[in-house]
Amino acid sequence: MVKSKKWTILLLASFVLNIALVGFIGAQWYRYKIRPNPAGDMIFDRRAAMSTLGNSEEKQIKQLWKGQRDLFRQDIHSFRSAKRRLGLLLSAENLDQQALDQAFEELASTRYNIEKRLYLLLNETSKSLPPNARQDFFRRGFKRWSDRHHMPPSPKE
Repeated sequence: MVKSKKWTILLLASFVLNIALVGFIGAQWYRYKIRPNPAGDMIFDRRAAMSTLGNSEEKQIKQLWKGQRDLFRQDIHSFRSAKRRLGLLLSAENLDQQALDQAFEELASTRYNIEKRLYLLLNETSKSLPPNARQDFFRRGFKRWSDRHHMPPSPKE
């Protein structure tokens, strides 16, 4: 009877562990394959583009992008602050047109800085990849999420 109870507990624990594992894998699949990227409206989908690279190329490009991560974070923080400031000014009881204009200019300037940094990084990435990998990388990175399921297979697939 004691052996039977142990086996029942082990079977139940195994079942719970398998359910948790299936849930985790399902959540990851949903997050990355089904639900669009929260930044889906952005210019370039780095995660989708990276999925086209081989191991050595991926490592090289990740290192290149990692070097810019802190600068992007600072720019995005500045953009969010400018956006928050503009929102507060627009919703204020008394509108200050000069402050609104200045806040909008700050918002536009920080957005431009982010896009310029992205362009420079994409340019460096382009120079680092061989032509075939570069074509797949940028084709996938600039595709909209909804179009990715209808993309023709790349020549290497």
